[in-house]
Amino acid sequence: MQLASGEKAGLLTSQQINQIAIKGRDFFGLMLTVPGVVDDFSQSREATSYTGMQGIYINGGRGNQKNFTVDGVTAMDTGSNYATHYEPNMDAIAEVKILTSNFQAEFGRNSGGVISVITKSGTQQFHGSAYDFYRHESLNANNFFSNPTGTPKLPYRYRISGYSLGGPVYIPKTFNTDRSKLFFFWSEEFTGVKKDFGTRFVNMPTAAERVGDFSQSFDVNGRLLPVVDPLTGAPYPRNVVPQSRINKLGQNILNFFPLPNYLDPDPLNRYRWNYRAAYSGNYPRRQELVRVDWNALPGLQIYYRYVQDKDEQITPWGIYVNGSTNYLLDPVVLGVPGKGHVFHVTRTFSPTLVNEFSFGKDRNQIYTRYTDPSLVDRSRLGNPAQWFQDPPGNPTNYYPGANPIPDLVFGGQPINPVNAA
Repeated sequence: MQLASGEKAGLLTSQQINQIAIKGRDFFGLMLTVPGVVDDFSQSREATSYTGMQGIYINGGRGNQKNFTVDGVTAMDTGSNYATHYEPNMDAIAEVKILTSNFQAEFGRNSGGVISVITKSGTQQFHGSAYDFYRHESLNANNFFSNPTGTPKLPYRYRISGYSLGGPVYIPKTFNTDRSKLFFFWSEEFTGVKKDFGTRFVNMPTAAERVGDFSQSFDVNGRLLPVVDPLTGAPYPRNVVPQSRINKLGQNILNFFPLPNYLDPDPLNRYRWNYRAAYSGNYPRRQELVRVDWNALPGLQIYYRYVQDKDEQITPWGIYVNGSTNYLLDPVVLGVPGKGHVFHVTRTFSPTLVNEFSFGKDRNQIYTRYTDPSLVDRSRLGNPAQWFQDPPGNPTNYYPGANPIPDLVFGGQPINPVNAA
């Protein structure tokens, strides 16, 4: 029973974390075992991720109202309240406490619950671990919806490997001979991913449409899509735009897109899409965590912990840095490396007087770049005029040094129009 405070909380011990099997070694997947916590499964939890905390709701609070701390220091990206600076790997976690309601003022800042992680420390005995988890597309069946379209399985490869070691720091007969003063813990995890970003089907401008011939442009029911003269309001004869009425810049935009590459075997989908794109990209990650504990004096304990994440993925679509691009244009590199320090001192003066001091610093650094900037260079459209220019150093300019195309977005006809935005 909880007698020291009125908090309502759940606890995940190190033993539970290591013995309950979860697919991606993402401890956020264990939040469901705590009463009052809901996971909407918006995160696949294939592996640890800086977005792993998303989709978790505590006692009905909003997703961006909860806090995430590691060793008492907030490790949440406070710019969004959705992402984390880093997520400690499971072999480095001593316990996870989920405060759901009525918690003390020391856990302030967020009203929607607190997920508090405590990292492991070394002990008087040496302990270690090593592991390797592997997944491959050859072990999976093809997607149900891929079979009718003849889309083969894409690479789906996850390898999560790591090790940890903890124990006393001592020199026999010289320093810390009783192994009671100084301890260390070290953990390193590697995540190698070939991530399947799925398949996209869109409608590309056909070769005939690029020269003004829309006589074979139909909607999904096989009806001709009329092209109207904007000056008279009447359809063009034979649905063909005269060459004299074609704007060169508009034609450059159409020619910027690749030609159709797909004919759906189902006649009902013949005019639903004509282009198929699939992509699997590398997503390597690495994490190191070190902690040193020192029993300096009776009643005086000090520890220092440092963790760093290397997190960089190559993504073609589906996240904010790609906008609404829905075909294979130019995959974007998104890096979200994070680091965290904490220095903690506990001084026990008497059985009823204890002083704790913690100083911590957590941060991440988001960066983006095109894998091949020439594929999206403005010159490929004939250098259209730019109405709004980002000033140098403007943080909204995600791709410094690049001269990217403007947003290219079509309306609803034909269905599933291609976008480069």
